[in-house]
Amino acid sequence: MSEEGKEYSEPDEQPTTVECPSCGANLFAILYETEIPSEGHIMIQTFTCHSCLYKKSNIFPSDPGKRTKLTFKVNDKASLNTMMYRSPSAFVYIPEIGAEISPGEKSTGYITTVEGIIRRLQEYIHLMPYDDEGEFEKVKATLESAGEGKFPFTLVIEDETGKSSISSDRVTVEYP
Repeated sequence: MSEEGKEYSEPDEQPTTVECPSCGANLFAILYETEIPSEGHIMIQTFTCHSCLYKKSNIFPSDPGKRTKLTFKVNDKASLNTMMYRSPSAFVYIPEIGAEISPGEKSTGYITTVEGIIRRLQEYIHLMPYDDEGEFEKVKATLESAGEGKFPFTLVIEDETGKSSISSDRVTVEYP
């Protein structure tokens, strides 16, 4: 029995006719419903291959939530340590820089700091569209300055599910 008094039963694994993208053998599927603090009630779908050990999991929220827009002004180095959660469906951007993280088919949720978002943007800066090399260098330098707390910026998270959060009393929350 679990801590909440609910009995836990291991999910059943079911054979499918879906072919493994790695070796071509038929995959097995597991569906599991649970609840986690940051997302609420979710469905976990896992496909595994018994031949080559390929594994792919998808997480779907059972409660879609309410669309939110979070806005956080980063004015100093201490603000970079602010904890945040980005849900898999969230769009994150910094308007002053024109940098963004878009949700996609393989997006995952993650817990990080504001500085972690800056580092993530620095890691993928080469994927952003630029008119010329000068614009790329300017964005690169601005991200570096922002990561050191020397460039004030606004962090915006738009989330269709409303699951994302920023742990600060200075966050503005809108329900567009």
